[in-house]
Amino acid sequence: MNASSEAAASALWKALTDFCQASAAHQSPADILQAAAELLESKLNARISFHFSNPALFPELPLDKPLARAARIHSRVEKTGEQINQTVPAEGLHLVGFPLHARGALLGSFVAARSENPFTPEENQFLQSAAIAVGTELSLMSSEMRQKSQKSRLALIASVVSRIAHITRLDELAQEVSQAILRTFGYYYVAIFTREDDENIVLFRASARSEKSDQPAFELPAGTQINLGDHIVGYVAQTGRMLLANDVRKEPRYGHLESLPETKAELAIPLKVGGRVLGVLDVQSDQEAVFTDEDVVVLSALADSIGLAVHKVRLYSELEKRTEQRDIIAGLTEAISSILDLDTLLSKVAQMIHRQLHYPFVHIFLVDRVRNTIEYHSGSGRRAQHFKENRVAFALDAPKGIIPLTVRTNRVYLANNVQNDPEFLPSPFLKGQSGSELTIPLAFNQEVFGVLDVQSSKTNAFNETDISLLSTLCASISIAIRNAKLYNAEKWRSRVAESLQNVARNLTDTSPLQDKFDFILKTISSLLPCDAAGIWLLEERPNPANPTAACLRLTAYQTGSSGIDIQPDLCVDDAQAWYSEALRQGEPAILSDCAKPDPIATRLEFSAPFSALSAPLTASGKILGVLTLHHATANRYGPESQRISASFAHYAGIAIENERLAQESRDQNWISTILLQVAKATQSLTRIDELTDLVGQLITLLIGGKKGAVFLLEPEERSYYLQGVFGEDLKNLQADLPVKIGRPDTFAKAAENPEPLAFPARDCESTLREMLGLELEDTILLLPLIAHEELLGFLLHSSSDPYQPAPPETVLGRQKFAILQGIAQQVAVSVQNINLLNTRQEETYISSVLLQVSQTIVTTPDLVEALDRIFYILNMLIGIEGIAAFRWLPEEQAYELKHAASDQLHPWQVERYFGTRVPKEGFPFVPSSEDGKPGIMKADDVLRTYNLLADDALQNEADSDAPLIKPSNSVYLIYKLAMRGEDYGVLICRDPDFPKRARREELLNGVAQQISFAIQNERLEKVKAEQQRVEQEFHLARQIQETFLPEKLPAIPGYDLAVRWQTARQVGGDFYDIFALRNGSYGMVIADVSDKGIAAALYMTVTRTLIRSIALESASPAKTLERVNQLLQLDSRRGFFVTCFYGVLNPNEHTLTYANAGHLPPFFLNPRKRTAVPLQRGGTALGIIENLSYQERVLPIEPDCGLVLFTDGVTEAFNKLDSPYSTARYQKILQRSAALSANAILDAVDGDMESFRRDVPLSDDITELVIKRLPLLAD
Repeated sequence: MNASSEAAASALWKALTDFCQASAAHQSPADILQAAAELLESKLNARISFHFSNPALFPELPLDKPLARAARIHSRVEKTGEQINQTVPAEGLHLVGFPLHARGALLGSFVAARSENPFTPEENQFLQSAAIAVGTELSLMSSEMRQKSQKSRLALIASVVSRIAHITRLDELAQEVSQAILRTFGYYYVAIFTREDDENIVLFRASARSEKSDQPAFELPAGTQINLGDHIVGYVAQTGRMLLANDVRKEPRYGHLESLPETKAELAIPLKVGGRVLGVLDVQSDQEAVFTDEDVVVLSALADSIGLAVHKVRLYSELEKRTEQRDIIAGLTEAISSILDLDTLLSKVAQMIHRQLHYPFVHIFLVDRVRNTIEYHSGSGRRAQHFKENRVAFALDAPKGIIPLTVRTNRVYLANNVQNDPEFLPSPFLKGQSGSELTIPLAFNQEVFGVLDVQSSKTNAFNETDISLLSTLCASISIAIRNAKLYNAEKWRSRVAESLQNVARNLTDTSPLQDKFDFILKTISSLLPCDAAGIWLLEERPNPANPTAACLRLTAYQTGSSGIDIQPDLCVDDAQAWYSEALRQGEPAILSDCAKPDPIATRLEFSAPFSALSAPLTASGKILGVLTLHHATANRYGPESQRISASFAHYAGIAIENERLAQESRDQNWISTILLQVAKATQSLTRIDELTDLVGQLITLLIGGKKGAVFLLEPEERSYYLQGVFGEDLKNLQADLPVKIGRPDTFAKAAENPEPLAFPARDCESTLREMLGLELEDTILLLPLIAHEELLGFLLHSSSDPYQPAPPETVLGRQKFAILQGIAQQVAVSVQNINLLNTRQEETYISSVLLQVSQTIVTTPDLVEALDRIFYILNMLIGIEGIAAFRWLPEEQAYELKHAASDQLHPWQVERYFGTRVPKEGFPFVPSSEDGKPGIMKADDVLRTYNLLADDALQNEADSDAPLIKPSNSVYLIYKLAMRGEDYGVLICRDPDFPKRARREELLNGVAQQISFAIQNERLEKVKAEQQRVEQEFHLARQIQETFLPEKLPAIPGYDLAVRWQTARQVGGDFYDIFALRNGSYGMVIADVSDKGIAAALYMTVTRTLIRSIALESASPAKTLERVNQLLQLDSRRGFFVTCFYGVLNPNEHTLTYANAGHLPPFFLNPRKRTAVPLQRGGTALGIIENLSYQERVLPIEPDCGLVLFTDGVTEAFNKLDSPYSTARYQKILQRSAALSANAILDAVDGDMESFRRDVPLSDDITELVIKRLPLLAD
């Protein structure tokens, strides 16, 4: 390169440097491009053109349109991002293109073109550097512009939020927002849409359009609707998602409008609050790809603010609307609260809802529970007149219809398009019904009074706000309706109450019953809809045509204006009228089926459907008849009619009952007067024959009849006695009274259910019929004689009238039957009084006799002497002819004659037979129990039996002139002598044969018990003496046993010893011993003698003495036991034997040499192994077999090991279930306690045994001896 070239290159680079240094003076991208273009064109003599990939980056930059060749170079450079050189020889044109980069991003390109020389390498390098410098300058300028734009847009958001903060109208808010966005951003078109609640539409609110557009001004009509999902706005409103279309031609949801032809890009952003879409912000541009990410962010933030503002405005509007509605409701409530007339109330309500709340069609329907319908009552609007003229009504159980459905469910029903609603029932009086219908129940406390029906000719006319508003209003209307109904009901009840008071006053006067019935029917006919009313009374007798059915007779009736007369004295049964349904139900019944027989409806020629009601007449719990009401039209009677008719029927029943009670009172006064005289006449009688004579006279005088009789029951014999008769031809029978008649079947059956009976004489036993002279067709009344629930007998009355099946009270007539029944009751009371008087006298006498017998036994210690005095008392006071007392000998199974006495023999004649024994088989007549019932035998049977009791001399005595027991007309009472199940013997008493001897048997049973008590006392004295002797012997044995036991255990070095010795209630033969031997060893013994008592204790002392003395001479335990056994055999007279364990402990060698003579093997304790193992069993017990030899064993005792010696009293201790403690349980407690000290081991055993026994006393002595070697440190 020459000097000129270098100077030229230096000038180029200096110019580029000056360009870069002058960048601060550039105010806009246009300044940068213009300065760059001037630099390059002046230095390179080339034409410069610029192009940008995204024109939106520099929207205000004026760019000339490049040449066609340059445009292609721009496209290639921006596509490849690299330098492009091109020469067009034909045109002599040289082009070079460079990319413009900023921070790694391609902004665009610039192209230099000239027709002279091609660009040199130095020029290409200069152009490349210039491209870098221009890109850098544009990047810096773009950043500054974005920052300014963001500040401007944030200011816009703040400004918009500030301006809309106080706007309270939605349309005003939308207009203000759209204008502000348009002014700030300069877009082509801005619009605000809102989504309506619960509707599938988006509503246009306001828009703003750029003034630059050459199109005429454009504005959608107010209220323009877009369905959800339609076009871009509908889609965003439905999905809640933003949609950006930078080229609307490529967006399928874009909807072209002729009025907005320049739209090239569209951005729609949802207006949301809390996820709920309130509307859409729609922004359109007349340039493609104009919306940047920053635009989206800013507009989204602005949309959030707009959404909040829309939500606030809506809340304010809703509050304002609710306040207005609340004021209207308050005014309505105040206006209707004072109206008590139902018609006026509902008419005013309908008009006010129509006028003030602007609902087009308002109707009010009321429920008629009687007719089971809901009927139009009041309304406002064009349709109300049609409903009124045609008396529109619906059945409550209609299968279709919005209004009846609302009543049945007590719920609001909304049909926003009635033509598509399955429950809608078109009115036949209105043509082409369409639109909406809202029904709200008028209810209070779940009781539905009616329905508020609001209609509109438009679909979707009502929403939740209408439901809430009208529901609140309906609550007030329901209360007003209830108050009006209560007021009217109170007026009605006052009228009903006044009528009932008049009826009650009428019942108290003295007018005839028929007049009272007429007054009741007239009054109820004035209160209830009624074409005919009647009172029917139950007949006393069944209807002959239908004997099994109740019969109702028409006693009083009244008809309305028809003038038709009803057949008087009409009588019907179940098959002829339905009225008896009320009798079965016990409450008023309404006719449900007009096909049922109804004589009143037939007589009045009613055609179905008609109304009828039947109410039972009741008084004092009895049903007396029915009250009937009839009306020619249907559904005239309901619950209120039932309640009113029940009240009037009750008063009619009271009238009937008062009349009956008055008549009964008159009859009762007469009967009471008669029965009072009967009671006075009988109260002083003390004999049964006097009573029956008087009763016969009274019945003959007051009742009449053919014949009668009184039968009394003898409880002891369970037989009846004829005690009195009266009537024709019975005087001869009176002389033979009383006559025993046994227990006839007639009386036995009557006693099962002691009520008055009426039956023909043919049904009576022939013996009774013949005795009383009754004919087969005579009628008999049999009345039970009962006092204090006890059947004493029967009163029989007969008449010559042929028997007819009928209740007993109707045979003689009610009055005579009542008198006869009263006489029967008085007879029963008198009989019981006489019996009580006789019983009291007998009991006094018996108590006196028993007292003397008891005093004799107490004051006479000798039993034989006491028996002799008892016979004297019984002979003198009650006439007992003789007694014999035999004592039971259980060992011999025989009876011994202890004492005998007779009023026909001297004592010396019988004393020689005292002590005679008779086998048990000789007393077959002895009672098997001590229940006080004696065995009873005749004299001959006793004599035949007595032959088994005596020897020849006694038999001869019985054959003599004055036998001990002689044949007579007497009976022999045999009593068992026993106390608490223990048999002492037999007492035989000879008693005169009286027909009634229950009291005498009771007396003699008491004597037998006293004698048994005396025998028991004698035995107890003997037992007491024997027990005292045994106690003394046991006390001595215990002293002997305790004397020979060691006072304390010796102290053996290296060993721990402990012993437990517990005594049982009886003295046993357990003993133990530990004593020192001559070689430093110790003998240890535990033994058990086989018996109890003092003998066993003495045997124990002998055994202990022998073991001690022999052990001192012999070091071998086996030899010692063999010698002791030999010596015990020399003097073993009573069969005693001893089980014994004897061991010799060597404390130096720690061994135990032992032998066992039949004793329970001790347990060896090893704490280390946690075991308690029994030693081997030994030989035979001492004192049984001579010349025995015993095996001797040696047991080493390790440190902490030990031995437990025990007797069988431990393992054979019992609990409350009679289960033994057992060796297994003993072994387990020893295993658990093996590591303890000797005393602690015994304490553990004691505790376990106490929990097992639970206070059950020991059955045998318990002896336990523990020998335990101490651990090594303690040795």
